[in-house]
Amino acid sequence: MKKLWLDDEREAPEGFIRAYNAIDAIAAYQTVGPFDVLSLDHDLGFVVYPGQETEGMCDAQSWTGYDFLKWVSRSVPMNHWPDEVLCHSQNPVGRENILKFWQSMKRMKAEAV
Repeated sequence: MKKLWLDDEREAPEGFIRAYNAIDAIAAYQTVGPFDVLSLDHDLGFVVYPGQETEGMCDAQSWTGYDFLKWVSRSVPMNHWPDEVLCHSQNPVGRENILKFWQSMKRMKAEAV
């Protein structure tokens, strides 16, 4: 079972692949995905790696966990969507947005069958 942990601050629990920001998460989906479980933080800091150029940076660098989940819904084939999405964010509005969007993704998938 493949599990992705998206969080800029908290360490990933055992068994999860960690992504610090949406760019890392997208790269993980494209290289080791699809994932069975996503655990998302909503508020992600702006991560710049040593030696990384910041001029002309991709907008995804400042995305939230909610933005990443929307990317999954648009860019990942439905049959590769996760089976479960968890939200470990301390932001109550962000948590609600992520979980409501996940519910709508599950409905879309059920209706497509």
